[in-house]
Amino acid sequence: MTKTYSVAEARNSLTSLIDEVQISKTVEITRRGKPVAILVSVKEYDSLKQRGKRRKGLWEVILRVRNQPGFEGIDKDDLDFDALRDRSGGREISWPN
Repeated sequence: MTKTYSVAEARNSLTSLIDEVQISKTVEITRRGKPVAILVSVKEYDSLKQRGKRRKGLWEVILRVRNQPGFEGIDKDDLDFDALRDRSGGREISWPN
């Protein structure tokens, strides 16, 4: 569980917050009751950085899919998007009186 401290509390007890963050991973710091910062251990920070590096952006994923074998010959005109649409009238609804 993340513990929360005000900026004033954090300023007055930075050493103990550093000790705490090494045990519990995160400490939230607030100003006027709203979160403004998170204090994390170096180990947790490194883990977050590595996770961010492994994560692919949407465009990278699209390019990877487009470059897969067999995809190069597909053109948007070749796809039958009209057959995908449900042309039924939909469901019946009633409004309360």
